[in-house]
Order: sequence, then C-alpha cells, then structure tokens
Amino acid sequence: AKDAFQKAQALKDHNIVKNNLGVIAMHEKDMVKAQELYTSALGAGDEVNYNLGIIKILEGDYEAAQNYYGGTISFNSALVKVLQANYTTAMEVLKKIEDGEGKVFYLMAIAAARDGDSELMYNSLRTAFAKDPSLKGHAKMDVEFFQYFEEDLFKEITQ
Repeated sequence: AKDAFQKAQALKDHNIVKNNLGVIAMHEKDMVKAQELYTSALGAGDEVNYNLGIIKILEGDYEAAQNYYGGTISFNSALVKVLQANYTTAMEVLKKIEDGEGKVFYLMAIAAARDGDSELMYNSLRTAFAKDPSLKGHAKMDVEFFQYFEEDLFKEITQ
C-alpha cells in the first residue's frame, strides 16, 4: 500500500494521500514523519485531525489532542478527557458512542473509578466483560482498579 500511495502522491500533491502516508508512517513508528504528513494534509477532513490527536496523545500533549478532537464523539476524544481528569465529560462522550465495544465500557469504568463512582465502575466493567471477556484479565492487573482488587465483588466479576 505504501508504494501505491507514494506513486499517487508523486503524480499529484493530494492531502488525502498525505494522510494515508501519515497512517503508514505511524504504523512504522515514525511519528515525526507521520506528524509532518498530517500537518501538511490539514484541511483534508476529520481523519487528519483525528490522526494528529493520536500523535498528541502519544506525546502527552492532551490539550493539543483535545483541540484536534474538538467535540467529536469518539473513543480517543473520551480518552483525552479522562487523561485530563475531566471524567464527567468523558463519560458523556462514551455514553454517546453507538454500539460501543468492550473497550468503550472499560474506559468508562476507568473514568468512574478515578471519579470515585464504584457503582458505575462495576456496571461498566460488567458490560465491558460481556462484550469482550478478555478484558477480565486486563482488569485483574490494571492499576486503575487497584483499590478494588480485594473487594469480593471485583473478584467475582473478574472471574
């Protein structure tokens, strides 16, 4: 795919092609090149902003990531809000994600745990595990839930 996109870009400078080359660079762990390509492709659509947001999350620049995500309803938008300790807003975003995968409810459980809402945390974990049972193994070792490790209910739902 990389060769095809490089040939397409050589024929005509196109922002969507640059975005796709940025995705390839990111998968190759070349974040500098990916960011260069994404930045030069700004204006090609929401995908470019989304991808720049991912880079900013990886760099730990959560404010910049949030600026790229704006008001979008996405997992990464909610993740940034959790990382910024804005748990209520993160949960509002997560609840709006249609057909949420297990990871959506797992992140909701993390936000709830950080916010001290054990009831929502347990309910979110139950839903996450129902959608993706492999998350039980992650939860058993996830420091986000450390304070609950010895609780009978936590042990029960992670079995």
